[in-house]
Amino acid sequence: MNRSVIKNSIGFGIFSWQGNVNATSCLFHTTGSQALAIVQGGNDTFTSCTFANYGTAQLNHNSEPTVAILNYFRIDQNTIYFGNLNAALNNCIVYGSLDSEIVCDTSVRANASLRVNNCLLKMGDVREPFVHFSNTLFNQDPMFKDENKGDFHLTSGSPSVPGSGSFAGGLLDLDGKPFADGDVGCYKK
Repeated sequence: MNRSVIKNSIGFGIFSWQGNVNATSCLFHTTGSQALAIVQGGNDTFTSCTFANYGTAQLNHNSEPTVAILNYFRIDQNTIYFGNLNAALNNCIVYGSLDSEIVCDTSVRANASLRVNNCLLKMGDVREPFVHFSNTLFNQDPMFKDENKGDFHLTSGSPSVPGSGSFAGGLLDLDGKPFADGDVGCYKK
């Protein structure tokens, strides 16, 4: 998936169940459930993507975090299915109106690795040992132009620009501009 927008979904933006998703320069916002849910493992990579949920009059965002990454799927209290997880978030923004917008959880019954490189996350204090952070900013407002109107371009004071990410040579943002200085998210400043 390249340079795509998924928005205004009453359910999930992306639901990857043991999937193999590779997304670059994508925007996922205004969803009734997670903008991204990785469930029961899989091999998923997201580069220069923005995941944002704030809610609207039509879509409530008061309980489900914007992103959930799990190596299991729970049917009920007694039935849980597990799968190996190998996932990466590179130069991504995960933000919204909740106190923590990303949940990462695993079970010891399957292998799990999540690499979070050069991202900006709205995330609580829980840091699972299978999640490996590199040059990640936590709980700093990305300063979107106007999230209420679905405009997730970054303003000039954003901690996400320029150079907070790693060089993403050859990639274009959603406006068709080349990433040259490592901006974070789906739009180059």
